[in-house]
Amino acid sequence: MDIITRKNATGYHASMNQGKAAFIKTLTLAEAAPILACLGASADDLYPACYPAVVSTGLPYLVLPLRNRAFDIPVGAPGLQALLHAVGAHFLGILDVPNLRIRSGDVDGKVEDAATGSLAGPCGAYLVQQGLQLPDVDFCLHQGENIGRPSKLLVQVRSSGEVMVSGDVCRVAAGVLEEGVADHLNL
Repeated sequence: MDIITRKNATGYHASMNQGKAAFIKTLTLAEAAPILACLGASADDLYPACYPAVVSTGLPYLVLPLRNRAFDIPVGAPGLQALLHAVGAHFLGILDVPNLRIRSGDVDGKVEDAATGSLAGPCGAYLVQQGLQLPDVDFCLHQGENIGRPSKLLVQVRSSGEVMVSGDVCRVAAGVLEEGVADHLNL
């Protein structure tokens, strides 16, 4: 995995070659139904002719391709972890196909990410595999708008299958966690 960074006016620009995406499993509607129900969604919310799929560029995400309601569906829920593991995924990635927005967070739904490079790669690979984006062309995935931290992740899936993800990053906090403090956090 190659990572290149360069300083810019607001922080840094980082680019990562995530390698080739692994398409682990495409779910049937019957397999997807319990996951959709857990999230308060249904098959009607899926983008036409697209099925949820477990895709990985290092971390196995269940990519959930939606036609709408991307901000209404939670990124996590009680019981979701077991449902994801049953299909070979560790994380959920919500993909708003028409608007090229992505969402992810912890599977309990307590925290949502502002920018998730490990999700952008699998979503980009999924979009190219489905013929919804072209290989060898940069496209932008948006994330974090609904939590007040809008982010842009540039993705390119090369003809070779390698997935490139890049974007601007900045420091939002710094600190030191003393030994034993994590034991008291409810993480």
